Amino acid sequence: MALLGITVEDEEFYTLAQEGAEVEVVVKDRKVICCGKEFKFELSLMEEKLIAAGGVTEMYQKYGSKLFRAAVAPEGGLSGGGCGSEASKGDGCGTDSRELAW
Repeated sequence: MALLGITVEDEEFYTLAQEGAEVEVVVKDRKVICCGKEFKFELSLMEEKLIAAGGVTEMYQKYGSKLFRAAVAPEGGLSGGGCGSEASKGDGCGTDSRELAW
């Protein structure tokens, strides 16, 4: 993923972030630092996991049709639950490899 899609709501950030200003993005802490001042931004767990994995394409190569389930799964992966690896075919859990599993 080439660019991080975040929005800083505080207008002061845009005043400070002029050409040549150093801007640091700390994804884990959901903050941007510019000119020594911190600005918060929103980022869902799913967005963070997609970014950490290298984007949708990378996650699709790893998880196939279950990429969205992987993006919202708690740490430890996709195991467990009614739509996990133990789910039977035709259960409506996206087991058809041509359908994305939500």
